[in-house]
Amino acid sequence: MATAQANADNAAAPLDRVALGRSAVEPNRGDRRFTDPAWTHNPWLRRLVQAYLATSDAVAGLVDDAALAWRSDQQIRFLAENLIEAISPSNVLLVNPGSAKAVIDTGRASIVRGARAFVRDMSSSPRMPRMVDPDALNPGRDLALTPGAVVFRGRIGRLALSRRS
Repeated sequence: MATAQANADNAAAPLDRVALGRSAVEPNRGDRRFTDPAWTHNPWLRRLVQAYLATSDAVAGLVDDAALAWRSDQQIRFLAENLIEAISPSNVLLVNPGSAKAVIDTGRASIVRGARAFVRDMSSSPRMPRMVDPDALNPGRDLALTPGAVVFRGRIGRLALSRRS
């Protein structure tokens, strides 16, 4: 019990530094979610990102410290990572500087387009946001089709062998 309390205290320490404005936490260089200068120049947004990143690190640390069996570790890690990604400040419409600018620049038309897309996506199975327009790619015109078969399936990918047509 004392170890769990110590871990919780260690996880909360970075959030204390964020609240006091003394945190040096920054997004990773390759993290494109926070490239807009407003994320670093606006003190409120900077602290919001720092709190998010500190929380993300704390959750990852708690999963690491749990010493779970491999399968359970992978399941909990997958769930935790997805939940943390879902609560990213970059996913909040009017908090994200890029989306807030788009709302202003389009006279709120971007919100209307997004709402229509959401209703369309949720009105039919599988009730997931579309990543691409399903009519944008036509087999034989935009996508190459060749006869063949998958000859190897691995954890990282698949190897397909095509026959000449």
